[in-house]
Amino acid sequence: MDLRLVHYPAGLAQPRHRHDDAQLSILLAGTLREVTRQQDVETARRSHGLKPCGQSHAAEFGPHGALMLSMTLDRDPATPRQAAEWLPNTPAMDTLIAGLLATDDATVRADMAQDLRGMLTAGSAAPTGRGGQDAARRLKKALDARPDGGRIDDMARELGLHRVHLSRCFTETYGLAPSLYRARVMTARALTQALRGREGLAAVAADAGFADQSHMARTSRRQIGAPLSRVRELFARATSVQARAA
Repeated sequence: MDLRLVHYPAGLAQPRHRHDDAQLSILLAGTLREVTRQQDVETARRSHGLKPCGQSHAAEFGPHGALMLSMTLDRDPATPRQAAEWLPNTPAMDTLIAGLLATDDATVRADMAQDLRGMLTAGSAAPTGRGGQDAARRLKKALDARPDGGRIDDMARELGLHRVHLSRCFTETYGLAPSLYRARVMTARALTQALRGREGLAAVAADAGFADQSHMARTSRRQIGAPLSRVRELFARATSVQARAA
């Protein structure tokens, strides 16, 4: 899966063309007009759409350009959404996009990209059944036990499910993507250790499965709004019983 962040200059007009592979596109900033043989769509909000493989289309970008996140799906038959169907992003999608753009960890980025693909193609999939919910619960149990214990891709294979389908099942069951849940578990584990012990935050980060203390700080800032060093400082200065309770 090829994932690219692209900025199109102001006023750029692309002539009619087609892609050999299916393309998922996400408009992050600016405006876009896309014309196919069936539709003429203009969007100015954070939104996403699919161009199936072989779909002919033309595009025009607004007076201030556009920032796009583009995902190639390699003729993926699991995404039959119609071309030029630009739908608004959900808050969960935007949270995942923010995390994907913020991380420098290639493994984390790959997991988030797979989860984003699952969210963006969920409209074409059947609702999660009991089997999918059971798989989501098993994945949650594995992540609770060892959030840093393996790739979600490998867990999906062990469960006999496609990675994207497992992401859909997990998101429908728990309301967030498995890669984001993994980050929440790692943050919570690090927070508990940081507040109960006196060891340095570099050691806390290593024990919680983060690449380093900087990685932990960035993740906790996204998850709770502040790095763990700040949370530890607040608890150290607290006088209330609630704040000091273990």
